[in-house]
Amino acid sequence: TGLPIRLDPGAPDTDSDIFRVNVDDCCGIGVNPINLTNSPTLIEDDPHWSPDGTKIVYTAHDVNDNPPGPFFNYPTTEIFVINADGSGSPVQLTFNNEEERAATWSPDGSKIVFMCRYGGGTDFEICTINPDGSGLVQLTNNTVQELSIRWSVDGQKFFFNRPAPMRNQLFSINVDGTGLTQLTN
Repeated sequence: TGLPIRLDPGAPDTDSDIFRVNVDDCCGIGVNPINLTNSPTLIEDDPHWSPDGTKIVYTAHDVNDNPPGPFFNYPTTEIFVINADGSGSPVQLTFNNEEERAATWSPDGSKIVFMCRYGGGTDFEICTINPDGSGLVQLTNNTVQELSIRWSVDGQKFFFNRPAPMRNQLFSINVDGTGLTQLTN
């Protein structure tokens, strides 16, 4: 019932939560999705299922986090993991005053990659973390946005887009941060 927090398409509402629904049942009459988070003080979005289907990683930030300026930096945004069946409580993986976004699981479920704004910059970098919150690593550190990060099928590379002259271009980088390659021009 809340209003979008930004004007861009797909912006979460002020009361955004993470829901789950069985696809086979979603078209049935009287089938309601299950609200997994139901947190009135947080805006939860960016959900992504674990490869084994047992967990969901997502981001959440304070409902009052209303940043000024053109970059929409939400410093209270943190990464959480929740059981997909709704059991237990969400587990917070990051604890800082820097924005994290768009977390996705590795193909084997052993790592999570996400966009991070560390060091007070306005650009997003590539960061990884273990599903238990340990092993946080920032792989890139520059002044260019690294956006829409996805794992390769074999889990050895990341694919992402980055602003380049004239339009965004597709890049790849090894999971250890080496081998940056521009794929489109």
